[in-house]
Amino acid sequence: MPRGAKAIGNCTGHRTKAERESRDRAEAYTTLTNQKCFERAAVKEDPVAHKEYLRVTKLLTVINKNDALYGASVNRYCELYSESVAAKKDADAQRKLLAKLETAFDNLSDDKIDSNVIYKFARQTASILALISGLDKVIMQKRKMMADIEKENGWTVLSAIRAIPKQPEKPEDDALVKILKGDDTP
Repeated sequence: MPRGAKAIGNCTGHRTKAERESRDRAEAYTTLTNQKCFERAAVKEDPVAHKEYLRVTKLLTVINKNDALYGASVNRYCELYSESVAAKKDADAQRKLLAKLETAFDNLSDDKIDSNVIYKFARQTASILALISGLDKVIMQKRKMMADIEKENGWTVLSAIRAIPKQPEKPEDDALVKILKGDDTP
């Protein structure tokens, strides 16, 4: 099983000066377009998504990755976060409704409980449990999409380290580079 990637500061063993300098430059290079992320209208209008957008862009600014190329991913991430929070609230509301239904059933006197009441209670309970299960699946799907965005954009420590090139840049006196540039002299 291959080992995980490491930042050059954490590497042990022999590294050439060129390799160290190349990896240091790659680790330090974080801005892509020199334009900051922009917030889409749908994110601005949603208070939960807007709050998450401000939090994420603040963190990206700290690590010098608040760049316009990340804008679409940041906005999508914030929308998914808001949708996940809304689904969780819906699931919690359904759980409270289920608890009230169970309390109401428990408080019924024995003379009022017949097969019809039991059937209605069981049907309503099953319906609410199905809604909760469906909402939980939606929440898990959204969390997976959010985790995929985090990995794709290097927002996790390992994914950021994996994005760093491991080999130093090849020097300009490489024979293949000379041939490609049209310089035929050896």
